[in-house]
Parts: sequence; C-alpha cells; structure tokens
Amino acid sequence: MLDYNDLIANKPIKDFLTETLTEEGLLLIELLINKEDYLSEFVLAEKSGIYVNTVRKLLYKLYEHKIVSYSRKREKTRGWYIYSWRLHLKKLLLRVMKLKQEELIKLKSSLIPETSNQFFYCKNCDLKIDFAVAMENNFACPSCSIPMIVYSPEVVNKKILLDVKTIKDDVQGLQNLWLKAAERARPVVKPLPKPLKVRSKLAKKPIKKVVKPVVKPKPVRKVVKPAVKPKPIKKAKLVKKVTRPKPVKATAKPNKKKSLWDRIRGK
Repeated sequence: MLDYNDLIANKPIKDFLTETLTEEGLLLIELLINKEDYLSEFVLAEKSGIYVNTVRKLLYKLYEHKIVSYSRKREKTRGWYIYSWRLHLKKLLLRVMKLKQEELIKLKSSLIPETSNQFFYCKNCDLKIDFAVAMENNFACPSCSIPMIVYSPEVVNKKILLDVKTIKDDVQGLQNLWLKAAERARPVVKPLPKPLKVRSKLAKKPIKKVVKPVVKPKPVRKVVKPAVKPKPIKKAKLVKKVTRPKPVKATAKPNKKKSLWDRIRGK
C-alpha cells in the first residue's frame, strides 16, 4: 500500500503538489491519503490547523485537476452546505505522468540537427540567431544589446538528452508508484480447498448395486352393479275441461211502434 512518505519522496509529485497547494497544503494530502470515506472540511481544518475557508480553496485547486472529489450536505440549523472531500491517488499519479510526458515531447522536438551551424543565444530575451545576423549586431542581442552566448548543436543536444533521461527516470518512478497503489485495490483471493483424498481400501471395494424387487400390480376387480328395473310410468288421466258458455248480454230491442191492429188484439 502506498503511504504519504512514499508519495512525497517522489520529486515530480512533491513539486506538483507544492506548486498547487504550497507547503501548507501538503498536510491535507497526508490526512486524505488512503481514506476510503469522505472527510469533512471541518475535520480537516481541525487536524491540520488551517482555516476552513483556506482548506476549501486549496482543495478546489486539486478539484480543477480532477484529483479530489467532494460531497455536500445541507446543515439543518443554519442551512449552510458542509463539504466533505476524498483524494483519488491514481488520478494524481496519472496527472503528474501526463505533465511529464508532455515535457518529454517538448524536449525531443527541441533537438537541433547535427548539420546546422553554430548559433548565438540571449538568455534574457530567449532569442536565437544565426552567425550572419549576430555578426551584423556585433554579437550582441538586437533587443537588449547584451552579449550573446555561442552554442553549438552538439552542446545543446547533449544538455537536452540529459534532461530527457531525467524525465524518463521520473516517469518510471511514477509507474512503480502506480503499481504499488494498484496492489491495494486488488481483491484478496483465497485459495480453493484441496480435494479430500479417498482411501485406497474404500476404492478397492466393489460397489454393490441395490436391485429393488419388481412389484406386480394387483388385478383390479370389476364391480358389477345390479341392473335396476325402470319403474312403470303412470299414464296421466286426461281431464277434459268443460268450458261454460259465456253469458250473452241481453240487448235491448228497439221499441217499434205498434200498429193499430196490434193494439186491438192487445199485443
């Protein structure tokens, strides 16, 4: 497992953290390293002796490089947000390695071809000029008039190659730290238990096969039910319904005028 002393012993990481957080902020790295849970900024301020606002500002600088993450909760009494922080060690190593690789590419591109001639260089203005231009200016810088230094391609390339080697060694050291930090994340796999050995005596004995007797099914007796005679069906007597004639309503006959003869006869 990678601890704080191993981390700070690496020069590129220490330079990066010192440039980002200053020496005071290194205490926060010591408190956050190898912590899986988030730590409140008030706890960090109490243990490091740094003000809470300063703790938050320093950690925000690391947050810009995606090296730390935070979670916040609202306080019930005042309604303020309380921030808790966590350090991502692998992201820190990756960030420093990326910066070193960019510096390595820049150095390799600055190598001068061996076929080129000598040139004159001004440190104040960071200016390079050829021999003909330097001769016109009496080997002085055309901007600040300071005498220029003579550089040959061999001398410059030799210095650049030394810097390239140094950066390659730094990258190798960062990779070793990466492997050491990765060992902590690997799950511990327990070896499987060995299979039990079977004794030879048991292996020599033949295994007897148990043969179950075949049970014949019993014959099923058919139950014959006695025939049931059907009951005679009684014929229903037909009763004729006597329909009575409906009474005829007497209709009043119209009064006819009696003739004279009928009157005489007394009808």
